[in-house]
Amino acid sequence: MRIGILGSGGIAGAHTNGYLDAANASRAKVVAVSDVVPEAAKSLASRFGPDVKTYADFHELLEKENVDAVDVCLPHNLHAEAVIAAAEKGVAVMVEKPLCITLDEAKKVREAVKKSGVKFLAAHTSVFTPSVQEAKRLAPSLIGKTYEVVTNECFAASGIGGWRAKKSTMGGGELIDTGYHPIYRLLYLAPSAPKEVYAITSRFKLNMEGEDTAHLLVRFDGGSLGEVNTSWAFDQPNGNHSFYVIGEKGQLYGEGNFLGYKIPGFSESSKRYDWKDPFVVEITHFIDVLEGKAQPLQTIDDAYEVMRVVDAAYRSVESGRPESLRA
Repeated sequence: MRIGILGSGGIAGAHTNGYLDAANASRAKVVAVSDVVPEAAKSLASRFGPDVKTYADFHELLEKENVDAVDVCLPHNLHAEAVIAAAEKGVAVMVEKPLCITLDEAKKVREAVKKSGVKFLAAHTSVFTPSVQEAKRLAPSLIGKTYEVVTNECFAASGIGGWRAKKSTMGGGELIDTGYHPIYRLLYLAPSAPKEVYAITSRFKLNMEGEDTAHLLVRFDGGSLGEVNTSWAFDQPNGNHSFYVIGEKGQLYGEGNFLGYKIPGFSESSKRYDWKDPFVVEITHFIDVLEGKAQPLQTIDDAYEVMRVVDAAYRSVESGRPESLRA
């Protein structure tokens, strides 16, 4: 499989580890890289060898290179344009979070992907961690009816600059960036579709146009509840896990390769699973999808659902009340 990487920033480096993994290197080859900063494109390309082409414009890469798929690692405001351009050329796509920056863009992206029929994977990295996978598998039998799902992603950032500091290129603030992770994790672990969101945000310490902290409450079809806590202003409290799934028979909670299980009235039990870089696992899955060996774990519809929640959350911040998800 011939791969083009669009964008050469930090996240592209994490994806690169997946393509260079020993098990993947013979199955997929990065043949071209683009970035508006030529030095960044050349630096990333050098990790794959001397024959990798570099481009300043991702449209030029799509025009000149016979690639089977592109891996979109561009700033948020360019995601929709890149995915649509690839889909219109019949090129498969994996796109980093978020899918795009508005729900209107998301509608156009979903339409383009479905109309073209190209293979698509939303790069929702943390669903590839062992704890999330096992919680998803075990929850129905171990905890019965789900009452609530809680997801967290908090850390103290030293500073935010460049395109991330501007709403026009970021799409908002922390909520649509790091906050995107606990939202897709919440939806993946929840038993039904979300229907209503109440959100509050604040900017405590970072010099940026958008929020650096957000809290969301989500109501799902069937009555289950959800909660998202996400911030760049402070670290997660000690003992806090990245997710909790709480139900009638007990609760599951975990992070990374750790999964705990608690039944009321009994001692807690836990397990640690074998660990592998989730970016490597994600890229391996993408190659499997390209080769027809697997169906995408996170589809264009999954990515669109996350954008519906993000859209409702930002509308809720403006209105000060719960907001229903728009179609």
